[in-house]
Amino acid sequence: MENIIAIIFLFFLFKLYKKIFNKIKIFLKENLEKKSAREKTIEENKGDMFTERPVHIYKKKYFFTKNENLFFRTLQEALKEENVIILSKVRIIDIISIPERQKNFIYYFNKLKAKHIDFVVCDKDYFSPIYCIELDDKSHLREDRIQRDILVNEIFKKVEMPLIRIKAKESYEVNEIKESLNITTERTELY
Repeated sequence: MENIIAIIFLFFLFKLYKKIFNKIKIFLKENLEKKSAREKTIEENKGDMFTERPVHIYKKKYFFTKNENLFFRTLQEALKEENVIILSKVRIIDIISIPERQKNFIYYFNKLKAKHIDFVVCDKDYFSPIYCIELDDKSHLREDRIQRDILVNEIFKKVEMPLIRIKAKESYEVNEIKESLNITTERTELY
């Protein structure tokens, strides 16, 4: 009798293993098919999409707009006696830090990764940001830009980084920029 129970047990165990094995086999086959389809798609799209597809791209003639260039040159002149370096078009996420352990890190990172500041004035020795400058042209009057500016203002206030907004205009004077900046180039203690 014990032998019959053992045989029945082994029979059901064999059926169970067979079922599990078939499910694994189907799972592996489906994943292999998905992988093959993915590899086929990659192979079909091999190469750089910008060189193999008719996308109209070109090298910009100028890095700055005409107004940004004019302001930058005047700003350089205004700060030439200071121990600073001027960086331009810097992503906000490169100026501030969001700890990765921060709740909703990805949300905040994604909100900031594409936003930039027009100019960042840094200590020349340490590249420590001293203050930032936004050159506000007429695009800053659009509703989406107003909302963006409110967010940026709040961020800079929270991290206690001076953000100086200068209204864009046709010409700039060195003394006027110095006055607007109320220049203080005290080094930020790093260590």
